[in-house]
Amino acid sequence: MMSILFGIGIGSYILFMRVRKFLNSKKEFEKVKEGRSFEVYDTSKKWAIFFIVAILFGIVGIVRFGFMEYSESNLAISIVVVLCFISEIFSAQIYRKVYYNNEAFFFDDKLIRYSNIKNFKKRNTPFATDVVLFSGDSISVPTKPLLIIQDLMVEQKNEKKKKKKEKK
Repeated sequence: MMSILFGIGIGSYILFMRVRKFLNSKKEFEKVKEGRSFEVYDTSKKWAIFFIVAILFGIVGIVRFGFMEYSESNLAISIVVVLCFISEIFSAQIYRKVYYNNEAFFFDDKLIRYSNIKNFKKRNTPFATDVVLFSGDSISVPTKPLLIIQDLMVEQKNEKKKKKKEKK
């Protein structure tokens, strides 16, 4: 019984932390969004489908090990799996969406202006790229939306050069 309670506690804590992060990110985006329009690159739904399938497998484990052939440790693991994958649905809403416009992009709970980006650093995985800022901070962002963002950055730089030439 103790391992089941421990599993519920760990899974609930992870779920609580993800929901809190999701709500914080949503609140920050609402602040940033005022007076601006953003487009969104969203792959969270694809990930949510995967997580829902994993949750269903976890529920099968709960039913099997909780009611059919009782195994306390396997039941505890199944409970943790279900709660963790529920929390990953919230996590996908944070880390699988990138909001962007001509001036900046919003990811996680941060607005990153294109003018603050120093460079991009490839990682060992093709799915994420580090965005290195002039402040020295580095943020790992999904690679596909960064391709769009890089194009927007080039457009923004070209517009600035064009405006400088027009002033002269």
